[in-house]
Amino acid sequence: MPVFVVACLFAFANARSAAVSQMPSARAGVMSFRGTMGAAGKTAIQMRLRREGDKLTGSYFYESVGKDLSLRGTITAAGDFILQEFDPSGAQTGLFKGRWSGPKCDDCVDSLIGKWTRPDGTRALEFTLNEFPVYFNGDARLVSKSLKESKRQGKWGGYEISAEYPQLLGAGANIQSFDREVLALVSKDVADYRKTFTEDAGQGGELDLGYYVLWADDSLVSVDFNDYHFFFGAGEHDAASTTFNYDLARGRALKLADVFKPSSGYLKIISDACNRELRKQFEGESFPDAGRIAESVESVVGDDKKWLVTKDGFVVVFDSTEFPPAGAGEHQVVIPFAALKDVIRPDGPLARFVK
Repeated sequence: MPVFVVACLFAFANARSAAVSQMPSARAGVMSFRGTMGAAGKTAIQMRLRREGDKLTGSYFYESVGKDLSLRGTITAAGDFILQEFDPSGAQTGLFKGRWSGPKCDDCVDSLIGKWTRPDGTRALEFTLNEFPVYFNGDARLVSKSLKESKRQGKWGGYEISAEYPQLLGAGANIQSFDREVLALVSKDVADYRKTFTEDAGQGGELDLGYYVLWADDSLVSVDFNDYHFFFGAGEHDAASTTFNYDLARGRALKLADVFKPSSGYLKIISDACNRELRKQFEGESFPDAGRIAESVESVVGDDKKWLVTKDGFVVVFDSTEFPPAGAGEHQVVIPFAALKDVIRPDGPLARFVK
């Protein structure tokens, strides 16, 4: 699952709807976007833009190249924009024309859609980008890497494996440590599925491993990995989630004990919030009932591989192993940081969110 197409997964996960917004966000500061440009969306790009009144400035880069091209232009109140592209020598090398739109669902994000051309208007290429929660101040960049394996044996044997995972570009030992730990996690996951799919020579399967980023800056990276897998001939896919939270400032994978005060009762506070929110999400449905929800909360809360961080709060992930059907995807509970301010470690990576 490519990261740039999951901007609205919260809406899928929570099954909520909202009025469509046509206006771009008016937030101050720099906003980052990620998406594709060109035929069949094969070229991944990232863009950073600062909006000041009707002025836009920033830069973008091709993930396969990694070098910035500067941007400057204008935007109307309705969100229509023009951006001139310049290379390091100052020569204009391209032109972006498009629309900056606000979120189109309750938990969706801003998007940029339009066409890139050469300065003379030739060689038009369509682009689509979604807001990307990446806020690096230095030269670090988060890009996608991928791997594919195929070894089919007859009609139902062998396997098809596709995996996409994040890697950081830039200097620093902790960046390299992040990359190694992510690669080790993905490699183990792929190896486990490969083994499963080859245990029975006549019954193989397929794995599609994807991810999306909820937060990334110079101190913290929070990533949700999603496994979609099935055995050949099966009627439906299964889905499972594993989270990965990394303290980039200290160079270590995070556990709940690293972010909450010991003996503070934080697990009960989180559990109570999850029970309340999940009962709201499933209100009016015959399954799960309050008892089943409570069992799932007890199973998930406290698991170091089932929590994430966003700008909106602390997230607990419940996948379809908790709430079937098997391929239904995630349900998430977002707990505002303000509700956790008394139990967050003052010297931990979440302290800045409650100041």
